[in-house]
Amino acid sequence: MKRIIILTVTISVFFTGCIEFVDNSKRSNPWDPLGAFAWTTVASGATPQAGSMLAAQCVGGDVYVAFKEASGDTVCGKINTLGWTKTGGSILIWPTESIGIALAINTTSSRPVVLYSVNPLLEGFVREYDGSSWQTSGNFAPCHNDKIRVAVSPVSNKKAYVTCRFTGVTLKVTRTNSQSDLGSPAIFAESTPTDIAIVAGTVTGDAYVAYTLPSAVGVQRCAGSGDNTGTWGALGASTNIAGAAAYISMAVDSAENIYVAYQDQSQGNKAVVRKFNGTSWSTLGTTASEGAAAWISIAVDKDNVPHLAFSDGTRDNKLTVVRYDNGIWAKYGYGISSSAATEIILLGSRTSTTFYVAFCDASAGGKITVLKK
Repeated sequence: MKRIIILTVTISVFFTGCIEFVDNSKRSNPWDPLGAFAWTTVASGATPQAGSMLAAQCVGGDVYVAFKEASGDTVCGKINTLGWTKTGGSILIWPTESIGIALAINTTSSRPVVLYSVNPLLEGFVREYDGSSWQTSGNFAPCHNDKIRVAVSPVSNKKAYVTCRFTGVTLKVTRTNSQSDLGSPAIFAESTPTDIAIVAGTVTGDAYVAYTLPSAVGVQRCAGSGDNTGTWGALGASTNIAGAAAYISMAVDSAENIYVAYQDQSQGNKAVVRKFNGTSWSTLGTTASEGAAAWISIAVDKDNVPHLAFSDGTRDNKLTVVRYDNGIWAKYGYGISSSAATEIILLGSRTSTTFYVAFCDASAGGKITVLKK
């Protein structure tokens, strides 16, 4: 059995709220692009390579994005009202190729931390921007394909948890601050996951992982992981909470209620959201989309209201956002992109009701667009 090589340094990071920097009250449509997105002025090009994973985070009014450019280079930068600015040079230069990307923010320095796996080594690396260039601050191996996710706890010494799918086994989580595997057993899930999501508890600091299997959605918590111990186990009566699904996403509110969103293949590929209240699971509404949904992303605001963004099959796969209001999923922007949207990431805030959404816009040749409400 292959084992992970633990990150060699501590990453002290945590999620911070996004600060408002555009007065949307003066706009006819509050979902307006942030700035001009002068992607065409970036010398190496700023359109993600087809099939490349997009990662995004928000801090201090800037939306950071990490992705693989059309040239094959792996890059990171920020989008704000001034447009697009690449952070440092390329993190990884072609022909060395990243096949999975995750992104966090070191809020001590307010600088991005990028995690990625490398083809064909199937090894994961951590790179942190030091103000002038990208520095390697750790590695983990072996890591398979594009399934890398990172979650950062706002409590318990600001721990960062990294999970990935890798060859020969199923799923594993590492803890950066203690440089060790997380929980017991260190490897879990009864078969190889097709997708993964991870969050850190807002009260306990524990790690929660959701994953799609060929015929089920599984969710587990590493109870006690906020105290450097931990055992993996089911939330509620069973590890599996649903049948066959895709496009899984997770969120956690200030009371540490867990939200899991996914495309439910038993209900015509509509979006479904389940909530765990500490004791049991419930479904929010019936389905969260009218028709088929893809590229699903969930986030909550400071009032613990869940919002969902997805590519809307009933509206030519344009971007749609809904919010859970009085027991139903209410309109919060239907078909708000001009054409099909992919790689959707909804970014909420624990300190405001402001939301940002990043996605790849087909009408702009696949370039990254960020909207705000």
